[in-house]
Amino acid sequence: MKTKVLLALAGISTLGITSCTKEDTSGGGTANVNYQVKTVNKSYTVPNSTSTISWTAGFVNVTEVEFEAESTAGHIKYESKAPQKLNLFTTLPALGTVVVPAGTYTKAEFEIEFGNTSTVNAFEISGMYNNTPIVFRIKDGGDYEVDAELANVTLIRDRTYSAMITLDFSKLTLGITAAELNNAPKDNTGTIVILDNSGTGALYSKMKNNLQKFVATVDFQ
Repeated sequence: MKTKVLLALAGISTLGITSCTKEDTSGGGTANVNYQVKTVNKSYTVPNSTSTISWTAGFVNVTEVEFEAESTAGHIKYESKAPQKLNLFTTLPALGTVVVPAGTYTKAEFEIEFGNTSTVNAFEISGMYNNTPIVFRIKDGGDYEVDAELANVTLIRDRTYSAMITLDFSKLTLGITAAELNNAPKDNTGTIVILDNSGTGALYSKMKNNLQKFVATVDFQ
């Protein structure tokens, strides 16, 4: 079962691209869109407290990328199987280029799908909450989908565009209080493990829902 997370932004979000399939076309020729990612606020203070969280390691396991758009000429959809375990705490490389039919689109939708494999979790970050180790992990079966939309997009033939996506780690714990973290159960190593069915279900649900706010800004030019 796919869990869909909508990024309510006038922007775009995607990771990588390889071969693709398409349905219908719009405009003449093609344009290129290059994708990059940067991260901010990996260390921050929990609101209304003096407690701090510092995320120091983590990744997202991307499985597929899609590009969909609507225009007066019809609908296009590009889909790519682009499996990659993206380390969010290293110097992030350029994530790839999407080749898109040139034209004017009333709405462009960019989708990232991520999920687990037999050896890799869908999403995982770890660090310290004050002096206590903390881990947030999504490993349950199924696919997760993150969307971002951009209205009224014009892509000119043979032109290359850039999309810089900023991920804000502080948004993952929005709505979570220091008291909730202080009272969270720990495993036998003294770590707060925020995981489905781990006794931290409420925290897990909040953080998973907060993935829709993970993208802070998108610079498209």
